[in-house]
Amino acid sequence: MTAAAAVRAFNILLVEDDPGDTLMVEEALTDRGVNHELHVAVDGVEAMAYLRDPANPRPDLIPCWTSTCRGWTAGRFSAL
Repeated sequence: MTAAAAVRAFNILLVEDDPGDTLMVEEALTDRGVNHELHVAVDGVEAMAYLRDPANPRPDLIPCWTSTCRGWTAGRFSAL
C-alpha cells in the first residue's frame, strides 16, 4: 500500500433523517481520527439522486438509518 492510499478519505453517504444522529456520526468519525468525507441524504430518494449524479464521488460506505431503512451497505455502485 502506498502512502497516498493510506490517507485517502473514505467517502461515506449517510442516509439519516435525524440531524442529531447525523451530528453524532460526524463526531464519532472525527473523534476516532477517521479520514472521511461525509455526505448526507435524508431519505432513499435523496440518496439515489446523489448516487445517480456522476459529479458525486462513489461512496465507500452507505450507512442507512432512517425510519424506513436500517442497516449498512458497502460496495461499488458502478451500475447506477
